[in-house]
Amino acid sequence: MQIEDSSCILNIMPGDLLARLKSSPVLCDGAMGTLLYSKGIFINQSYDELNLSQPDLIRNIHHDYLQAGAEIIETNTFGGNSFRLERHGLRDKVHDINFAGAKLAKEAAKSFDAWVAGSVGPLGIRIEPLGKTSFQEAQDAFREQIAALLEAGVDVLRSMKNLIASTDRLPRVLRLDSRSGAQM
Repeated sequence: MQIEDSSCILNIMPGDLLARLKSSPVLCDGAMGTLLYSKGIFINQSYDELNLSQPDLIRNIHHDYLQAGAEIIETNTFGGNSFRLERHGLRDKVHDINFAGAKLAKEAAKSFDAWVAGSVGPLGIRIEPLGKTSFQEAQDAFREQIAALLEAGVDVLRSMKNLIASTDRLPRVLRLDSRSGAQM
């Protein structure tokens, strides 16, 4: 996929990470949700909210992955968008949850000289024309989450391939403008 839009976040990946990716494979962490579940956190609660309520748990998982050799760790923010958080009564915590998730990962990665990928999962809803959520509402939800991740200093974004129906829309979804509050 060729990205030509200069305001797209995909065009500002850290140069040292790009160089590293060109030279050899990079080891990434594993599934945060699976580990949380194995530690007794059930799926009926927001795993993302643990960034605020149980930061030591999240920090320790990041540390374990880094100790095992991970060079890139993902933030615990896969479901950190407004639509998914609203299911848990946390709609007003999008910024706090994503900012804290990124800060926890950055703190853990610092002593290992590792990169942090801001995790952005699907909205979990249908977007028009298949659903009632407009493309603008979806874009705003992604923008809000991504702005908090960038504000906290993630090195790169990692998103699901199926965030949107077509890859030609990807730059439009990830484009951040003055409304996002993030400096590019």
